[in-house]
Amino acid sequence: MLRSIDFQDLRKKIWSAVDNRVRIITAGLGLHELRAVLRGDPPTEKPNPRFKVHTTSFLFHIRPRYYQKGSTILSHTFRLGFMTVFFFTVELITGVVLMIYYVPTPAGAYASILEIMGAVPFGNLMRDLHRLGAEATVIFTFLHLLRTYFTGSYKKERSFTWLTGVILLGLTLFLSFFGYLLPWDQLAYWAVTIGTSMGESAPLIGTELNLLLRGAPDIGAGGLLTSLFTPCNLVATAGNARAQYSLLQSCSGTWNIHASQVRRR
Repeated sequence: MLRSIDFQDLRKKIWSAVDNRVRIITAGLGLHELRAVLRGDPPTEKPNPRFKVHTTSFLFHIRPRYYQKGSTILSHTFRLGFMTVFFFTVELITGVVLMIYYVPTPAGAYASILEIMGAVPFGNLMRDLHRLGAEATVIFTFLHLLRTYFTGSYKKERSFTWLTGVILLGLTLFLSFFGYLLPWDQLAYWAVTIGTSMGESAPLIGTELNLLLRGAPDIGAGGLLTSLFTPCNLVATAGNARAQYSLLQSCSGTWNIHASQVRRR
């Protein structure tokens, strides 16, 4: 049986499968090309696949081969996009830490907040960073779009970038609203109750929208679970490139599109 196996052909198939997987991970660089990059050798393929990497890969998007001199002037963008991404990253890190200790039930939510602040090492710091990061993310997202609008950076070929930016602003406000309920104190309870009641005033779908936001007819366990897992699902859901472009189905997918479009323009 071993004699009937063509080991040379099997080796080629394994190499091809591994090479295809590496190209997917590195946005177009094969094994030989990756080896040449690490050794500092010239490109091994034509057309040069390294240029494609810088336009499709987020990792290389933030570390491009060169910058236009004009793009380094602080007053052109005030680095508002970078600050938005920075505080969003702070939200991800601190949110994961806090989620470990948080109890999403009406009986345990507020008690878990007190435990985070008093018993968890650096818990109070994590909570403050998370709260301030959420406020800063909303502020810098709004300022970023405001700067784009007043400088006319949304016109012509950048119109799709503007569209994805507006969608991200809506998602940012949406996530911030849901996070407001999680402390489960009187301020959070009544603020979310009033906010969801405003949704109930919407024509045709008001009742359904109110039920969707609250997770139940009244604010309770369903609302807490909705507030906790809706942001997690939006951030964690990421489809492939085609799904991102066709559906705009997740916060991370939309942000990916937005970042790649900025690089191409």
